[in-house]
Amino acid sequence: MSVDPLHFKYPELTPFQYASNRCITGIDMDGLEYYVSTSGRFLRRGININSHNIYIEQRIYEAHHIYHPAVDRVARQVGKPTQTYENRIEFEEKIKYTQIAPWMTLAFSELALGVKEGTKNDQTSPVKYLSYEGVPKSMQSKVESTFWCAAFVNYVLEESGYIGETVNPLAVENWNGTWREWENGYEINRPSYGAIVTFGDTHMGFVVGLSDDGTKLIVLGGNQNDEVNVSEYDIKDDFKYYLPNGYQPKEFENEEEFLHQSYQGIIKNGGKTQ
Repeated sequence: MSVDPLHFKYPELTPFQYASNRCITGIDMDGLEYYVSTSGRFLRRGININSHNIYIEQRIYEAHHIYHPAVDRVARQVGKPTQTYENRIEFEEKIKYTQIAPWMTLAFSELALGVKEGTKNDQTSPVKYLSYEGVPKSMQSKVESTFWCAAFVNYVLEESGYIGETVNPLAVENWNGTWREWENGYEINRPSYGAIVTFGDTHMGFVVGLSDDGTKLIVLGGNQNDEVNVSEYDIKDDFKYYLPNGYQPKEFENEEEFLHQSYQGIIKNGGKTQ
């Protein structure tokens, strides 16, 4: 195949440079509009690294231009030996959306910090959720024993660019409609990845998954055994689920199949939430 047409299209490169610059890769020989390039970067989901949550980054580029900015990004799962290729591709399609529930990036960062009561450290003490500027001054507290599950949710949302509960962000009752409706969010009828879940009037956190049998909810939350952790709770009739205004979940985010696989880290067994 002659490279003359490419030379006329890209005059800054001589025909002799195509070999060293590998621009021949960009020739659209098969009529495809894009080609896949593996970057060699490793991606992971969640906090703990294991064979279930390590992915290799790949990028899809326009076929006619090697150095064109990425059009899309996909992540290829490193599957188990017994897993079929078709299943890996199906899951790959679901995890390629790297910005689902974007506030969960901060939620997992707080988990990684090891926030818990008694640390006496500005970064790892839950007092920061009770006293930052998103909490009305009359409600701010420096006391760790204050119930802080709702404060954690509010902090994560607002520091991620969303609007939390503006009247009393520390009260679960103000989020779930017992006292008043949360004006900056909307209720959904089933668990969705990253959704806020309220346990009646007693507790709240973020949905990160479902147990294999679908009877337990996996929740990343604050004030779970006096710390930020991921715990498993029996699903009850008074659970309600919410998303912030302006966010529409992808179709797969509330599918049980996806939620069974969406979190692969350490799970604790509930514990004290007040």
